[in-house]
Amino acid sequence: MESNNFTQICIAEIIGVSFPAQTTFSFNELTITNNLSYLNDNFKISEELFTSIFGALDYNVLKKRTLLIANIEANENHNYIQNFLIDILNTLWRIKDNNIYINQFYYFPVAEPFVYFRGKLNFNLYTSSGNIEDIHFNENDFISIDSLFTQRSNFLSKDIVKKDYPKENIEGIDVYVGQKLNNHNDLSRFARSNMFLNEARKQSTLPLKITNYISFFECLFSTTSVEISHQVSERISFFLNRYDQNIKKIEIYKIIKSCYAIRSKYIHGDKLENKHKELINLQSFSNQIDKLARLTYNNILDNNLVIFNDEKGIDSYLQDLVFGS
Repeated sequence: MESNNFTQICIAEIIGVSFPAQTTFSFNELTITNNLSYLNDNFKISEELFTSIFGALDYNVLKKRTLLIANIEANENHNYIQNFLIDILNTLWRIKDNNIYINQFYYFPVAEPFVYFRGKLNFNLYTSSGNIEDIHFNENDFISIDSLFTQRSNFLSKDIVKKDYPKENIEGIDVYVGQKLNNHNDLSRFARSNMFLNEARKQSTLPLKITNYISFFECLFSTTSVEISHQVSERISFFLNRYDQNIKKIEIYKIIKSCYAIRSKYIHGDKLENKHKELINLQSFSNQIDKLARLTYNNILDNNLVIFNDEKGIDSYLQDLVFGS
């Protein structure tokens, strides 16, 4: 990376991934490294400089972490950059289940004005089992992010949040207001499904995680409120079978219906049925519905199924899927 083409360096602390010691590789103007000397060697960010600004405690934590480093242009908004890096890492879910997330961000200027900034996210991600663990990804997985992320961005082009974040001035401080970024009704089905997918991955409480996965599927496959659990379960099973004949429709149908039963009990405040109450059973259903969500997500993007951005044609498409044209 040529740092003199940029005015800021963003250093993001990544949780949930491990590499062999002294690993460093670059992709898409980004660098992954667990070698802290990389900062000094490439950007002259020494231990002394870092600790003088952010403290020795933060530096000692970074020694044990993997870092995602990005070059940033002067006009880039901090919130936009944070969300961009989060989206980049979220792309890894398309490869396999994981709980990789960013904990802290550090912004270092490499040109005037020399204004330093630190940010922290207030949420974690969890695996489909509701756990936090280090997941193994190799360099090729990260390199594939570029094409996977671009594919998703192109598909969601009309839903991409603009960089000019809305702000409110509270006691002289500009506060970015997330809920003003998009009107829910302006988002496509696929964009709305993404919101529920992100919420599912943030949850460690498995019935709530499953509930959000069901909402992810409903955004994509429901067109009426009549017998919705049957409608969605049936359509998912036919959809996945279309792209993989080895997938048995009846098995998919049963999994989604069982997850609906968990969602129904949980969302209405009832106790779960005996066959669903044990942790091992909940983890099994959560694992299964996560895999089905990944298959669905990838099929839509890999086959450029823009029909899932089309409110007018989606009902006919889904009926034809089940009953034929």
